[in-house]
Amino acid sequence: MLTTKKGDKHLNYRFRDSTQYWEGSDSNENFLINYKEAKANNWPKLKDYDYYIENPIEYKYNEYGFRADEFSTEHNGNIFIGCSHTFGTGHYLENTWSHILNEQIGGRFYNMAVPGTGIQTGFRMLEQYIDKVKADKCFIFYPHHDRYDFSLGEEDEKFSPLGKDQWNHWETIFPHLDYGFYDIKWDDKSGKALRRLLLDQDHSYYIHRSNLLAILYLCEKNNVTPYFWQDFHFGCATPEDMAEFRKVFRVNPNSPVEEARDIHMNVGWQYRLYLEMKNVIDSGKTATLEEVEIQCEQYNKTNPWW
Repeated sequence: MLTTKKGDKHLNYRFRDSTQYWEGSDSNENFLINYKEAKANNWPKLKDYDYYIENPIEYKYNEYGFRADEFSTEHNGNIFIGCSHTFGTGHYLENTWSHILNEQIGGRFYNMAVPGTGIQTGFRMLEQYIDKVKADKCFIFYPHHDRYDFSLGEEDEKFSPLGKDQWNHWETIFPHLDYGFYDIKWDDKSGKALRRLLLDQDHSYYIHRSNLLAILYLCEKNNVTPYFWQDFHFGCATPEDMAEFRKVFRVNPNSPVEEARDIHMNVGWQYRLYLEMKNVIDSGKTATLEEVEIQCEQYNKTNPWW
């Protein structure tokens, strides 16, 4: 196991034991820009934006910086690992697929999802925190296979605007976007070579599959049943694809809004994820090696980046 100093850190660790009203892409600045555009064009989502103004989203973090119930080894619950879709960026907690599913099956909500990360972060979070909870189920959802974790050295901490004590020690690189802590020049020779490596189908598949197997090992070791689902209709979707998805997945009978407060997929899409994962449970398809192989192969065939 990694040392506690680095292994347990993550993006929102600095927010532990607090309530925040903005998170990542769901920032006040972005919201004002989107609101202005929606109002100028009289878009239907304007009514949702008005609702969010009257009823702000609250991001409540537990003692470890997760949007979850307090961790406990005495109260049984369910573990969730994933990215912003499982964390619920831009959404009320009650509209997220993970929270809806947890309410359906019962137990404490042990959501270890970290926005803007990939499955390497999921393995790291599970390894560090699985012994701090009592759980018999673990739900795994990572629609992006091309996100990579890198550990930042002590020399990099001085660049952190948060200060050394608050820095999370880790950075996730998105090779299909010009984004990351390191000032990588993707258009020069070395940057193009690195991008080709990180976006290579076989390399991405190997990293994703190996971390899934490591997660399955941790679950088996701790008597936790894993459930895994891959969204073949999302992958690394283009903006045009995402616009089409928003038109199709619009229904959550219990929500006062349809759209997310930011760029994330809408409330109906979150509800669809809940239905898909519930179907996985009902069908008895636990995350076995064989099921992981099948879903990863299907993902590779439908991912538009390949």
